Amino acid sequence: MFRKELITHIDRDSAALGVLDSVAHRVVEEPGRYQLVCAGRLAVRVATLVVDESGPQSAAVDLAVAGEDPGCGCGEAGGGEVVVAPGGLLTFSVESGHGPYHALIRTGDDAEPLFDTRRLGAGDLVAFVLLRPGTYRLGGAVEGEVVVAYPKRGGHPSIPKEPVRLVSGKRGRQPRKAALDAGQPLIVELADGGSVSATLVAPDDRPRPVAPRRTPADGRRISVKVVADRG
Repeated sequence: MFRKELITHIDRDSAALGVLDSVAHRVVEEPGRYQLVCAGRLAVRVATLVVDESGPQSAAVDLAVAGEDPGCGCGEAGGGEVVVAPGGLLTFSVESGHGPYHALIRTGDDAEPLFDTRRLGAGDLVAFVLLRPGTYRLGGAVEGEVVVAYPKRGGHPSIPKEPVRLVSGKRGRQPRKAALDAGQPLIVELADGGSVSATLVAPDDRPRPVAPRRTPADGRRISVKVVADRG
């Protein structure tokens, strides 16, 4: 089933995650059990984050389905658990459903968040997969521009696998530039934390080529004579 968001989700913001956006958080929290809150436009789901020495070095969270919605009681019974080792990588994305989403890690219902995808920390990563060709303005912790190339005609379409990486500067906001193919991941490493946005400012929407009218190869005119049937 085709997801409409693949073509309608154009401008990106790490504080409001949608399809083809993700945030990776290096777990600095001490071993223990925490609330993992996945907040969307229509529902808030709560899961349990378990930081344990015996846990895996990485874990993925789909913000659209993780946890239980206390309002309707739907979702995983008991909220479900996400287990990761201290220092491991916790990745938040939207694999299903509709954005925008954000996530919180906290010790309890009324506690201040230890982590918030809307205000990322030093060393966290933001990834965008931009599909629409054009020029995007980067904002937030990193400033600059990204140019997504228009696909070449006549070639075999493919999705580049190697991401392009940018690092926000510790010595101020130094402008960054990057050139991407459509579908090629852009990864931004935040040296000082913050957020990242990518806004389309100059779309590259080329007109559809018009097929030339077909004429005889030697330039001769072809005429057709219609003879009535006189029976």
